[in-house]
Amino acid sequence: MKNNKFIKISLLIILVTFMSLFPIDTMAKELICNYNYDGNNLQYVLKNNKLTSPIKDGQKINNKSWYNSSSFDEIFISSTRSTKGDLCPTIVVEDNELFNTVFVNYRDEKDCNGKCTQLTSTSNNLKVEETKIITAVGVYNSDSYFIPSFRKISDNTIEWSLDNSKYSSINDAIKLDKKSIVKIDEKIIKNLFTNNDNSAKIYRCVFTSGKKVIYNLQENETSCKNDLSKNDKQGYVANSYDGNKGAGNCKSTVLGDPKDENSVAWLLQQLLNYMRILGPMIVLIMSAVDFAKAIVMGDDETMQKCYKKLIKRLILAMLLFFVPTLVTILLNVFGFVGDPICVLD
Repeated sequence: MKNNKFIKISLLIILVTFMSLFPIDTMAKELICNYNYDGNNLQYVLKNNKLTSPIKDGQKINNKSWYNSSSFDEIFISSTRSTKGDLCPTIVVEDNELFNTVFVNYRDEKDCNGKCTQLTSTSNNLKVEETKIITAVGVYNSDSYFIPSFRKISDNTIEWSLDNSKYSSINDAIKLDKKSIVKIDEKIIKNLFTNNDNSAKIYRCVFTSGKKVIYNLQENETSCKNDLSKNDKQGYVANSYDGNKGAGNCKSTVLGDPKDENSVAWLLQQLLNYMRILGPMIVLIMSAVDFAKAIVMGDDETMQKCYKKLIKRLILAMLLFFVPTLVTILLNVFGFVGDPICVLD
């Protein structure tokens, strides 16, 4: 009877370990986003956290080559996440004499190499109706910057982001780095989506609260009190954004940029991704073999040793998912500059 209990518990542990190999995202339902451009239907399908694109780079449509912009899949998938569930994000088609390129990021006449058209999905899914992006906002006493973006959803809710990818409720402050956050004055949102000429202007007000630096984006510079940079009068105009450029805040002087294939950070990220997949698989296989041997031998002592080995292996496999935190702690201990949290994820 005791052996039967061991067998049932062992099978349950192996089953749970096996299920952990499959992320929850893979259970998500299929999301279909259709966009109509100049008589062409562009259908992007998101299923099992993978994006199927209607465009293969260089593909000819109406005698013109089409391309998806750099990191298109990654940004599209991230942009579908909403507080309301998965939705179809805004895309932009840049049309010039040579070729067409599709962006997830907003682009206006200043940043567009040709004619740019912002497209809303025609699918019945929850979707983004309009996207507005602010000019790059300077970080106080630094050469870096962030790019606030706002999107209006078909149920009339509005979300915002600092990277045009991960969006939050407009009521939420967004963490810029370890010691600073960005807040917004909701009045500016009204202006952003009511001014068709995209002339809405916001002001960056910087102040401190304890050890924290707070950036408050407001519609009127005179409303800034105790502003650390009150003399610079920096105003930022909506709808001026280069879709090829990111916010530029994820840089580490130690490891480099994880999106740069020539950097150490990129190599480490790839290794970490593979280890996170292989780790649980190795735990599953080795533990299954050990338990099978113990069951055949019918030895309670051997079975107990198998349990101890399984626990140790599971702990080691779980540690793979905390590597970014460990990197952060190590870099802080040795006093290196940079934000290691965004180097590895």
